[in-house]
Formats: sequence, structure tokens, C-alpha cells
Amino acid sequence: MRLARTASLVIVLLLASVATAFAEAKWVLWSNAEVMKPSKRYHEARGWHVEDAFTTQPDCVAAMRKNFLEQVARTTPNTGHLDADSYRILTFGGEASFNGKCLPDTIDPRGPKGQ
Repeated sequence: MRLARTASLVIVLLLASVATAFAEAKWVLWSNAEVMKPSKRYHEARGWHVEDAFTTQPDCVAAMRKNFLEQVARTTPNTGHLDADSYRILTFGGEASFNGKCLPDTIDPRGPKGQ
């Protein structure tokens, strides 16, 4: 009887630890690009899309910084701004912007669904 109780407790603890692992917050690296040509009244917004997902915020931020540096290398001349959890690059005289941000997987930069 004692062995059965101990086994039951082990199973409960194991299931609880598995549930906790799945419940850990994930971090998502989002990016978007916009091209604006006022003289031609042209505007193209690619919209926010997921680049990658990570289990920790530091991993997401490291990937975001790498994306930022790669984008800066591709888009010159430019002005870039890098924060702790987001970046923005304006290029070609402000006619294009490249953006990225790390957010918890519970936050969608596109806003609530159905809008």
C-alpha cells in the first residue's frame, strides 16, 4: 500500500513538473517592414510576422540584436535605434523602416484577433 502511495505521489509530481514546463512563458521575435514613397503616393506595409520563438527573453533579445545588425549591414545609409526589446531602422531618407521586437507569446503586435 505504501509503495502504491509513493508511486502515485511520484506520478503526480512528474505530471506537475511537465505541466509547469509547458506553461513557461515563451518569447516571440516579431518583425515588419514598411516602404513609403510619398511622391508616388505608394505605401506597402508587410505587417508584423513571427521570425522565431524562444523559451527565454535573453535568447529572443540576442536573436533580435543579430537581426538588427544584419539589417543595418544590408540597408545603408540608415539610422537605427536599438532598445532592450525592440529596434527600428529608417533608411533611404525615411522612405523605409524595418522594425523588430521581442514580446511574450501572450502579446500580438497586430492587436486582438477579429479586428
